[in-house]
Amino acid sequence: MNKKITISLMLGLILSGAAGIGAQTNVSSPTETKAGSSALSRPRPNYRDKFMVDKLYYYMIDESQKTVGVAPCNGVGDDMYRDNMEIPSTITYKGNTYTVTEIGPAAFFCCFDLEEIKIPLTVKYIGDRAFWGTWLKAINIPDGVEEIGDYCFSKILPATSLTIGKGLKKAGKDPFVECYDLESITVNPENTLYSNHDGALYTKDMKEVVKYPGYRKSVTSVVLPSTVERLATGAFEYCEYLTELTLNEGLKEIGAKAFHKCFGLKTLRIPSTVETITDGSAFILMSGCKQFEVAEGNKRFETILDGRGLVDKTEKKLVSLLYTKDTAPIKIPEGIEAIGAKAMMVLYENKYVEKDYRGYGAYSFELPSTLKTIGAYAFSGTNIRSIKIPDGVETIPCGCFDDCQKLSYVSFGKGCKNIDDAVFNLCETMEGSSESVLRVYAEEPPKLLLDEDDEYVEPFSDKMVRKTQLQVPSGSLAKYKDDTAVGWCDFLKVVQLEGQAAEDVQPSVPSIISRLGALTIVTPQASPVAIYSLDGIKLYTSTQTNFTVQLPEGFYLVTYMNKSYKVRVH
Repeated sequence: MNKKITISLMLGLILSGAAGIGAQTNVSSPTETKAGSSALSRPRPNYRDKFMVDKLYYYMIDESQKTVGVAPCNGVGDDMYRDNMEIPSTITYKGNTYTVTEIGPAAFFCCFDLEEIKIPLTVKYIGDRAFWGTWLKAINIPDGVEEIGDYCFSKILPATSLTIGKGLKKAGKDPFVECYDLESITVNPENTLYSNHDGALYTKDMKEVVKYPGYRKSVTSVVLPSTVERLATGAFEYCEYLTELTLNEGLKEIGAKAFHKCFGLKTLRIPSTVETITDGSAFILMSGCKQFEVAEGNKRFETILDGRGLVDKTEKKLVSLLYTKDTAPIKIPEGIEAIGAKAMMVLYENKYVEKDYRGYGAYSFELPSTLKTIGAYAFSGTNIRSIKIPDGVETIPCGCFDDCQKLSYVSFGKGCKNIDDAVFNLCETMEGSSESVLRVYAEEPPKLLLDEDDEYVEPFSDKMVRKTQLQVPSGSLAKYKDDTAVGWCDFLKVVQLEGQAAEDVQPSVPSIISRLGALTIVTPQASPVAIYSLDGIKLYTSTQTNFTVQLPEGFYLVTYMNKSYKVRVH
């Protein structure tokens, strides 16, 4: 799904419930204080009956009180809200004067050309995603604003400053996440919700780090105060100039994307008191970090793979595997029973990240036979060419291989029973190469899960089912082709596994796939594989059952179990 469609759908979802948004239910948030623990009293606006005065649309809040709120314009791509705009404190409509007290949910959502906004002191509430994705150069919340909604000022990439007035009492979920270019944060000392410490945004009680400015070049070292118990979502995201960060004993929780793209950190020490890490996104693209360290006495976490992997030992779950440019295969040790959500995820958010990081990283992961579960987007964006999911894994999760552009060989084990949405989203090779292979050892076709509307999810794209060869047990060939096998029956090339028996599906010959300057070789057992040039020079050997090796363009001989196979790398 492309970005424009995603944004349009998001806006549609936001606006579809707008008739009742004005009196939102209370959203639990770590940034709420006692003073803001209950929702502010506001009548329910009718968002659908918006009207226009001068350059802005409005919705009626309370006719008797003569109050209105700012409504969205006509939708994504409409450039009506742009450049420098000022919201008036009052408007005249049909001969009456109304006070502007709210900025409605999604009011300026994705107004990419909006660079400056002046908000009057009469505004008390700013709704969910009101300024999400705008191009504001500064975020200024006036003294009159008492509440802001979920993601209210999120993803405002050009903003270099954040200023919070004294009146703010309540904030929704992650209101400032993905504001990467912040250089300064200012909080009115009289504010009862937030405080400023070390130039960063904390809750008033100093228990939560909300936001460190990512583009503050002068600060390379941070020591957290002893009061901190939680790092909010994106607390240190894009703090690329940080080279040293000391997390305090007493810290209990690390939120999603907390250290996203902290390129400069060499190590990260997890205090003994940390009990919860939201998911692997906390450590996405910490490309300079060579290892985790876990303080002695931590009852929850430990390291593996020379410190590159962080494991929840109580759940036997790999929480995160640090990014590496090394293309060598990575073997996850036996005993690991779960791979957490976004454990190895790589995000390519712009052309610069794409240029610097796309095409690097392990060509394959060897997963342990003990593995039982995999979290959503676990391998998203990685550089893998091939992967074998063990027999113990029953469900292939949402977005499992999302944006794995060079992936060309995947096998699901005998125990696979379910498959979720967008598993192969943006897998360009699986969609474009007739040499790509999806091998399923399960005798019964895994069931596609249902979405919120009780519709079947879509793990495979139309391109993938036309190009990728689906290999299944011979005794199950008819089942996978049958119209009742939703999703599976769409594959145009469904063939039986070579040399298999119904009770023990195994190939008799290696699977050799040439794609994008590399060979991916999968063998039925751990027997030596050798790759030779045509003039007899041995170039590479391995006993792994699943590996990828990059080679110059040309012809090669692959030997396995006394047989030779001539292949071309292109």
